[in-house]
Formats: sequence, structure tokens, C-alpha cells
Amino acid sequence: MIQLYIDDGVPARGHRINMINPELKLTGMAYCQHRTLGGMMVVTYAKSFVPNKHGKYEVIRRAKN
Repeated sequence: MIQLYIDDGVPARGHRINMINPELKLTGMAYCQHRTLGGMMVVTYAKSFVPNKHGKYEVIRRAKN
């Protein structure tokens, strides 16, 4: 995440702009091992979302814990 924020050596600062954009209130991240790169991370930013049936169940389940 630090490398995405710094955005050094790239022609634009798109990653940093998204990370500090006050309109983007939600962040989702996933990480997995990669055969040749060692690891990969995906970061998604959103203003809002509407959870599906499974998502609603998870929100309720996690709120109870």
C-alpha cells in the first residue's frame, strides 16, 4: 500500500489520487500468492455499494461478533 501511495516512477499519480479522494468512502482489498511475482494485491475504491444476499448475511453475522 505504501508503494501505491508514493506512486514513484510512474507518469501519473492515479493511485495516490484515489487513496486520498474524499468521495471514495469504501476500500476493498484482496491479496494472493502469485507463481512468478511472489504476491499480488487488488485494491478497489468505491463511493458506495449495495450488498447482495450473501453480503447482507455477512454484515449481520460480523456485527454480532
